[in-house]
Amino acid sequence: MNLYDLYNNPEGLNNFNERLSVPAIAYHILTERDGEYLDMSSEELARAVKSIATDPKLSVNYTINEYEGSRFKEAEPVIMKDPVSAYKYTRDVINSKSNRWSSKPNIRWPEAEPYIMKNPKIAGLYASDIIKGRWPEAEPYIKQSETWWAEYLELMEYL
Repeated sequence: MNLYDLYNNPEGLNNFNERLSVPAIAYHILTERDGEYLDMSSEELARAVKSIATDPKLSVNYTINEYEGSRFKEAEPVIMKDPVSAYKYTRDVINSKSNRWSSKPNIRWPEAEPYIMKNPKIAGLYASDIIKGRWPEAEPYIKQSETWWAEYLELMEYL
């Protein structure tokens, strides 16, 4: 909830001018269709986008909803360091125009792979959904979880 929405004159509230530096508030303002973003200057809009780019999960959601398949290059250094966000970004943004359900491999995001592989579950999903095959470099990490190692091996049988 954006508390600034509850006031008739939010400009008079403390820290109103700093609201765009809070990623969740900036995201809310830019994605809610109440029209507030239409009154923003180009500087405020740029500040809001820059703020969103500091949060990996909000960056991925913002990219999916607002960039319509284009990459959010400014946020990629932050996104790639969060395995779940990096996987979702690869699957839903980098490969948005490909048929992710086909048997052909999708476009990989090599810069994010060192981060993705450290999460056993996400590494298994990345191998299955993006690489569409075994990912030998990630297998030592996937083996750290008995559950996800078994799941990974089962997924590989069907690819």
